[in-house]
Parts: sequence; structure tokens; C-alpha cells
Amino acid sequence: MTEQYKTNRHRTRFGFTLIELLIVIMIIGILTSAFVVSVNSLFRSARITRTTATLQKIDGILADRQKGLERAFAGATFRQFAKRQYLIRQYRGFTVDYKGATLVTLNRVPGLSEKASEVLSRKDWQRYYFPQGFADYIIAAQLMGLNEDKGDPLNGAVADDGIPDRIQIANKDNSNFDMSKHTPETESAEMLYFSLTNLEVFGVPPIGDDAFNTQELQDTDGDGLLEIVDGWDNPVRFYRWPTRLLKPYGLAGIDRQPGTAGVDDDGYAYSDGSKPVDDVLELSTPGTDDLDVSADQRIYAGLYFSGLPRKPTIAGQYDLLNEEPTDPYGLILAEVKRLGANGIDASSVLSEALYHTIDTYHKPIVVSAGPDGLLGLLEPNHNEDANFNGILDSGEDANSNGYLDIGGLGQVPVDSSGAFTKTNDALDDITNRNRRAGGG
Repeated sequence: MTEQYKTNRHRTRFGFTLIELLIVIMIIGILTSAFVVSVNSLFRSARITRTTATLQKIDGILADRQKGLERAFAGATFRQFAKRQYLIRQYRGFTVDYKGATLVTLNRVPGLSEKASEVLSRKDWQRYYFPQGFADYIIAAQLMGLNEDKGDPLNGAVADDGIPDRIQIANKDNSNFDMSKHTPETESAEMLYFSLTNLEVFGVPPIGDDAFNTQELQDTDGDGLLEIVDGWDNPVRFYRWPTRLLKPYGLAGIDRQPGTAGVDDDGYAYSDGSKPVDDVLELSTPGTDDLDVSADQRIYAGLYFSGLPRKPTIAGQYDLLNEEPTDPYGLILAEVKRLGANGIDASSVLSEALYHTIDTYHKPIVVSAGPDGLLGLLEPNHNEDANFNGILDSGEDANSNGYLDIGGLGQVPVDSSGAFTKTNDALDDITNRNRRAGGG
């Protein structure tokens, strides 16, 4: 018994116990998980780096083109254009057509000053040279006296089909060109690439086809048109005048209605307890709630713009976010008020669909939806107000929230109460002007 016990005690053991195997498997799992996380983190960082590099490149190109446009504003060509636009606004008005139908008629504005008309003319040129979509480009051309959708059958262009002739002619020999595959989400990325590579801006030539590498260009919807894409191969979005990012409720404020003098129907009060007056035509007047950019709106906009000025802390103090680059003195709104006091309706020049939210800071932004692929803004096309009359008619309120949602102006998605609905989606968005991309 004793010898057998000793033999069993000193017998060599082969293999592992179940507990040892489980421990080894657990260690391998932990190391594998750590490796996967590390690799995913590296891929994520690489994609962010690639995206920011692309956005910074675009930002530099846009800045050069904007400088060319600003130089042109002081030239004889612009003065002639502005004079022509002034005479049309004064004596005839504009009729805008799209896809063979009259989209909107802008009545003449007798008494509008030449200086105010010049401000609007600057916006007309900006719209033409920085287009966001097919309709945007075609409509801008009409306001400039051009027809970019007249058709040219010999070169493959079809009249009044809503696709710019230049695009159709440039792709007449492209066997992959198929607009039936086109999706609206890709349009601003396609038009951004088109404008940068095809439109000369007063001495600033179009960039060459080699300005972007193959990773930065794709045709994600298969329509045959190249799009500028981010590090996740998703098309970027381009917003020329992202004013609804700062004022998501538009001209009328969160209550959507002009107010009564001395009555605050938005429930807003300044820090000293005083109640402001709510009225559309009192925008730019200190002491009105429609003018106010709330702290929440400022935080949301700060996700897309770095270095926005802080909210004023003194009642009645001027907010720099109510100053727009093309009209820093608020001339357009002053003209509308002046003419209105004399019985002349000039409100058409305040059209957000044709221009943007009046008296609001803006700079062009190019947006990547980031790692989650979810955009924190509405798509950059005018998805409501189909006839550009500033009113939600039957069937136009696509989001059924009672607000005039104008995605082309960087619309922050809101619900019927005015609350933001896509804050989480916005948190990882990358733009050419936020901290994630080193912009400002």
C-alpha cells in the first residue's frame, strides 16, 4: 500500500486541468479583445486623420475662391452686374423657373436703395459660385441672367430636367452616367467637386483633377458623378450659408408667429427679468427674443464652428452672431423696415429659401458625419417650401413639426416643441471649422 501510494504520488501528470484551461482561454480572450480594440482604435484614428486632412484641403481651396470673389466685388464687372440687378428689382422683379415650371415670382421692389441691392447681388454671386445642389445652381444662374438647363441634345443635355447642362455635357461619353441611381444625400458632395474643378472664380482657376487622391473621391450612389468622401467613404455635405445652425427656428423665432408689442409669447426673459418683444421685423433690434441665440443653440453650433463668441451677459448687449459677413450693418432689414413704413412690401428680399436667415453669422462648412455615419443636421437641400414662398403649404411639411425646415441652411433638426432631436448624432460630426479638424 505504501509503495503504491508513493508511486501514484510521484507519477508524472500529462495535460491541464479544466481550471487551467479556462484561465488560459480567458487570458487569450482578454489579449484578443485588447488587440481588436487597439486595431479598431488605430483604424478609427487613421480615418479621422484622413477626413480632417481632406476637410482642411477643401477649406483652403474655398478660402482662395472666396478671396477671388471678394476682389471681384470691387471690380467693374460686379458694378455692372449689381446695376443690372438693381434695375430688375426696381422695375421688373424676378421669375424663377425650375424643371419647366414657374417656381416663384419675386415682385419688384420700388424704392429699394442701390446699396441694398448690391448686398443682394453679392449673395447672388456667392450662390452661383458655391452651389450646393442641382436646383441651387440652376436657380442661381437664372438670377444672374443665365440658363444652365436649356438643353443641348447634340451634347447630351436635356432642357428643363433639373440637371445642369454642364454636368450632362461633361458626362456624355461616360457609360456609367445614370441619374436614375442618383440619391439626394450625395448631391452637395458632387456639386462641391463640380464647382471646384469646373468654375473659375475671377482669376482663381478651377483645381486640377489630381488635387484629390483616389481615396477622397468615389461614386457611392453609382450615378456616374464623383463625390468627395470622408475617411469612412461616405460623401461629405456642403453648406454655403449655415444660418439655421444658429437660428433653427428661422425668422419668426421658436413660437413661429410674430408677437405683440410688450408681450413675450415665447416665455423668454433676459437675466434682469425684463421681457422682450417678439416680432419678425424686429430682428437685429436689441431686446427682442427672435434675435436671441440661446445657450443651447450656441452649444450645438459650437460642435460645427470653433471659437464662436460667448452669449452676451448684459441685457440689450449686441450679439456678434447677429452680424452677417455680406451685410454687417443690417442694411437689408433696415430697407425692408423703411419701405414697409411707406407702404411698400419688400419682404421677398428676406426669403430664406433664396438667400438665408437674415442677420446671422455664417461661413461655408463641409461636414463629415463622422464614425457613426449619422449626420446631426438636415441634408443640405431645400427639403421643404417647394415653391419658395416662405410658407408651409399642404404637403410641404415633410417632418410634420410645424417648422419651415430648410436643410440647405444647416438646419438643426427640431420637433414640434422646438427641442433638438439629433444631438447625439452631431457630437462626432467633423467639419472644416471645428476643433476636431483644427479649424476655427
